[in-house]
Formats: sequence, C-alpha cells, structure tokens
Amino acid sequence: MALTTTFVANKTAPNGVMSFASGYIKGTYTAATVTSATAASTTAAATGGIANRDAVDNMVIASGTMTITLGFVPKYFKIVNVTDGLMKEKFDGMAAADHIHTAIDGTRGLLTDSAILINAAEGSSGSSGGGGTAPASPLGVVTVVFATGTAICTDNDTVVWVAEA
Repeated sequence: MALTTTFVANKTAPNGVMSFASGYIKGTYTAATVTSATAASTTAAATGGIANRDAVDNMVIASGTMTITLGFVPKYFKIVNVTDGLMKEKFDGMAAADHIHTAIDGTRGLLTDSAILINAAEGSSGSSGGGGTAPASPLGVVTVVFATGTAICTDNDTVVWVAEA
C-alpha cells in the first residue's frame, strides 16, 4: 500500500494565531521517506501514491519518524491508531520524554520513552526588531517515533493526530 499523508486543517483564533491542526497517515511508512511538500496534487496518482490536500511543507516522514511543523506550540497533542485502538497523548507541562499511553484494552499509563517530543523553542537565530532574519528553528515542531517503546503503529495502520494550543 502506498503511503498517504494529509495535514488536514489549521485553525486560527480570532486574534489570528494558529491554535489547532490535525492530519492522518496510512500506508507503508516505517521505511518510507516522504515530504508533504512533494505532494502538490490532491490526487495520489500524480504524486507517487502520496496525497496531501494542502501541499505545504509541514509534515515529513523518514525511517519510521514523523516530524510535523505546526507554527505554534501545542499544549495538547494526541495520536491515535484507529486500526488497532492505541493512543498516545502529551500535555503541556509533562517532562520532555513523557506521554500517556492507552493500550488496546483501555489500560492507561505514563511512558518515558521519548515517542513524542515537542520543540517549543522559538528558533536559534533571528531578531526581534524589524527587518531581522527569521528564526532558524521553526516554532512548534512535533516529532513522533512510531516504533519507540510501546509502538503506536505498524505499516498499513491508519493513524490520526490532533494538536491544540
């Protein structure tokens, strides 16, 4: 099965600040390398089996790791394997390596395996004054390692994710 990635939506608050994003993936992704910007068409046939409705460079999958550039730091991030019923959640204030894992039988527990990491830095360069350079590291980068610890998914599972500010 070809890999399908979709960054479904970005929502902004009344003040214009982005506050919500969601997406899904399905297919053979543990060994795949996909940059969502390469999928400039809404038809999978035109992009080698990868469909991305927004055609923007916001989600990259390489060697079983998904990196999502949100543009905002999420206070809550959830990824759900809808094929098997597994779920991982990360809340603002949790230690960097920690997340809540929900097993197929509904058992919940705190895991410390760095399966979900959130970069909250505003960038490693740039300036705060007018005319400065943009930050070198984007704000709100979420990294999900599929097979770390209690794996969230295997190939051909359908996985959805949600990030909220």
